[in-house]
Amino acid sequence: MTTVRRTTGILGALIAALATTAGAQQTERAVFFVRLGHDTLAAEIVSLTDGRAEGDLRYRTPLTRVQRTFRLSPAFEVQSLDHTKGSGARGEVGATHTVINVHGDSADISIDRTPQTTPSSTRRFALPRGTVPFDNLSGLTLELVLRRARAIGGDTVMVPLLIAPGQVVPARVTRAGTDSAVISVSGIDIRARTDA
Repeated sequence: MTTVRRTTGILGALIAALATTAGAQQTERAVFFVRLGHDTLAAEIVSLTDGRAEGDLRYRTPLTRVQRTFRLSPAFEVQSLDHTKGSGARGEVGATHTVINVHGDSADISIDRTPQTTPSSTRRFALPRGTVPFDNLSGLTLELVLRRARAIGGDTVMVPLLIAPGQVVPARVTRAGTDSAVISVSGIDIRARTDA
């Protein structure tokens, strides 16, 4: 009987340890919809795991697909972005593939177009630390802005948004109570419900 209890205790401890480890690496998944009245303007499937975020964003008009993979620091600073955008249901028409690698206060960008009309080139541009690349109507962009703001800490923080290479605009994130925040960009307020 003692052996059975000891074995059960060891198995219970092992299962608890595996559950804790699995929980730390668990992938968060979400689907974001942007609607105007009864019309869906955009839909995005998102997954987040330790140090990585992926988004598959579809715009209805014009029919466009944007696929992004971010590599993130523990403070939700973007370290790299792999971004593909194209027209059509699968995003294969006129696709542009962009890779951004961040190095401190600058970033290297490489852009390839399909069909390849010009050779790809890499250039460097200034990029404020903690900048989040922006895609309009993207729930993943908003999620990364909110997580970056939480990592910075404080009731009101500024998070730079990368609109285009070399074009950065500030986003002000203001906590509104324990479970809400307001993201203000260029005079537009976006209200978000957050985890407490």
